[in-house]
Amino acid sequence: ADANVKSKLSAQIVSLKAAMEQEDEDLKISQKSMLTDDIATADAERDGLYSGYKKAVNGFRNLSVENMEKAAKLLTQHIKDYAIDPKMQLDKETGLLMNFIDDLEKKYSSEVQTLSLGAFVTALKAANEKVRTLTATRTDERMAKAVGALKASEFHFCVIFPAKKFVLSMI
Repeated sequence: ADANVKSKLSAQIVSLKAAMEQEDEDLKISQKSMLTDDIATADAERDGLYSGYKKAVNGFRNLSVENMEKAAKLLTQHIKDYAIDPKMQLDKETGLLMNFIDDLEKKYSSEVQTLSLGAFVTALKAANEKVRTLTATRTDERMAKAVGALKASEFHFCVIFPAKKFVLSMI
């Protein structure tokens, strides 16, 4: 009887050790994406460009040159219409800026040219695209992670093994 229990017990110990090792591995999985800091940096750069663009447009509103004042007035209204707040949710800001920049490149291209703001628009577009690409990559990265790996390990370790222990105690 002792040999029978010993053989069953040694198999359980091997299984228990494997479960503990798996739980340790699952605990080591970092929840933070390595892209998060890059996204924050790119977002700060984009927000700075957007703020600079708004200040530049606002600066032209007080010029006495008629065509520049008129262009600045139209672009100021465009800024107000979109009401983009750099503190808003990242994806929402990115989407609004895509449309905002598209308007600047098409609908308001002559006003942008009149005020010589093309460099702002180009840089803002590049920064917005960088944020969009980084957030999309982070989303794809998160989808590839094993969801619930730690919970599965804990379930196996905390629920399955006590049940086996109970059965072994009945032998």
